[in-house]
Amino acid sequence: VMATLPTMSYSAQTWLFRYQGTGMDPGQTTMNASPSAGSLNRNIDAWANEPTIAANGSKVYTAWVETGRPAESTSATWPHIYASQFSSAWQSMGPSFIDTAGTIEAFSPSIGYAGGKPWLSYYVWNSSVRFVLMAMSWDGTTWTGGAVGTANGGLQGRSQLVDVAGIPHVVFVEGSNAYVKYWGGAAWTLKGIAALNRTAGTTVESVSIASDGAQPYVAWTEYGTTIRNPQVYVSKWDGASWVPVGGSLNMNSSGGFAYDASMTYLGGQPYVVWTERTQNGNAQVFVKTYNGAAWVLVGAGTLNKDLNTGWAFRPSIAADTTSGSLYVGWVEQKAIGQRPRAWVSKFSGGSWTALAGALNAD
Repeated sequence: VMATLPTMSYSAQTWLFRYQGTGMDPGQTTMNASPSAGSLNRNIDAWANEPTIAANGSKVYTAWVETGRPAESTSATWPHIYASQFSSAWQSMGPSFIDTAGTIEAFSPSIGYAGGKPWLSYYVWNSSVRFVLMAMSWDGTTWTGGAVGTANGGLQGRSQLVDVAGIPHVVFVEGSNAYVKYWGGAAWTLKGIAALNRTAGTTVESVSIASDGAQPYVAWTEYGTTIRNPQVYVSKWDGASWVPVGGSLNMNSSGGFAYDASMTYLGGQPYVVWTERTQNGNAQVFVKTYNGAAWVLVGAGTLNKDLNTGWAFRPSIAADTTSGSLYVGWVEQKAIGQRPRAWVSKFSGGSWTALAGALNAD
């Protein structure tokens, strides 16, 4: 029997056990795998996760979660948020991790450019603060900000930032619900009077936000006791309240399980990408847009590389207003036993086109 025993901060080890009786001693060997070149990690022997990316036209910004190096004895051993910016070369945004409060852990960053500067949201955890959403802005030298605050006292989780008419907006999960707040210059203020959830008592799993230039749109997935299979929904802010944009986007609203919604806005229409599977089927990537009357499929169908066995994860969508094109990126494991790979496709001229091959560094 073979078992792999990983930890957050130390190298994984694989052990071989004999069930019973006598036999050969398999001995041991040390793996010396080298990381792929070009990593943005602060330490190449640390573990990184949950990357996020944004741009302002002249610079690219990215943030991620990274654990400490093996045998790290300081508070840097825990998962923390790091950020870098690129113009002609990558530069660190801050000398160390951003969430510097002791042994606190931080997860799920979202970076965006809003109000003329980079903003970063993430949630933190420790035994005293539990789960709290934070938002920070970068002035070119330091990160400043703090807790976004709570809407109803619930624990906070995943979030996403966007610029809406020059004002930072953040959508986030709190407890089981989705909320939006905006930065008024001195504090975060709730947009609307209640959660965005389409049905009371449901649980929100993912959130995404986009802007039409004047108002925000929000996409999310939710499920509950009356909605057993997660659904994708979208609402927009009409200047006074949140208004539903059509019904469920699911390809199969009665039997499709939807996850990880991501949205953008292009040419007067919102676009949403998500993964969906049936009870026994593989998770597939779909994109829909709202044509003013209904949600319609963008392209001929799923973007999966393998329609039969490919299992897709965490898709994201972006719009290029200059060319009028859409870009979707996702990770897909094409079959059991194969390594997941990252892919990107472009929608232009009425069809999806794959952009070269897999992006994997190795």
